[in-house]
Amino acid sequence: LNWLISGYSPAALVPRGFDPNKVELVRKRLAGTHWKRKLPTVALVSPTGIGESYLRPVDY
Repeated sequence: LNWLISGYSPAALVPRGFDPNKVELVRKRLAGTHWKRKLPTVALVSPTGIGESYLRPVDY
């Protein structure tokens, strides 16, 4: 998992001695939960919030 998050491709990990089936399993799980690592969009409730900046990321 750490190697994939660090940017190594699955094709680069197999020659390093990792099991190809396990590498593919971790890659699929990582790709399937990618949306969980993004902050949701929230509505800004204020008189000036309607317009271009109405939907903002949570980390404003």
